[in-house]
Amino acid sequence: GAPIHKAIIDGYKETGITIMYMDTKMDSGDIIAQKSTDILDSDNLETLHDRLMIMGRDLLLETIPKIVEHRNDRIVQDERLVTYAYNITREEEHLDFSQSAYDLFNRIRGLSPSIGAYCLLDDQIFKIYSAYVLSDQSFHGKVGEIVHVSKEGIVVCTGKDYLVLTEVLPFGKKKMSVSSYLNGINRDNLVGKVLK
Repeated sequence: GAPIHKAIIDGYKETGITIMYMDTKMDSGDIIAQKSTDILDSDNLETLHDRLMIMGRDLLLETIPKIVEHRNDRIVQDERLVTYAYNITREEEHLDFSQSAYDLFNRIRGLSPSIGAYCLLDDQIFKIYSAYVLSDQSFHGKVGEIVHVSKEGIVVCTGKDYLVLTEVLPFGKKKMSVSSYLNGINRDNLVGKVLK
């Protein structure tokens, strides 16, 4: 499954680690210990994974002695609260610019830096690894349209607000900052193009 990816993509503000007993069904055993952490706007899949890995290690070191000494908690899970985070599909990697800029921002962070979210630019796969939301109302365009280009980023119109792309992987190239990408193309040709 992809619980870390999905927590970011789905806009959760918090996630965490659970140590539990094994049971016949997957992840259904009694809870021994839990610890949570905030999901920050600065997090992506890698940073959140690494933080959870350290939290898991520390929680395990704290919990094992309690289990050995029979001092640990044993909390039955409420099956009504169970959620599932299935593997990421190719369709989930695709950016639909009719969504809000914030939803797209979450999808990009939840897939970065390993998988990368993608769209099509000139019918070629164009991956996006980093972006931010811009609420500036001075730009106007249709959904998916590139409305402004500068070394700070490529501004794309979305269903709500604007998404500024800052790290990309153009088809047949390597991952790079937008400023590096713009060095190799005529940036004026980008404005008005529609990402699909």
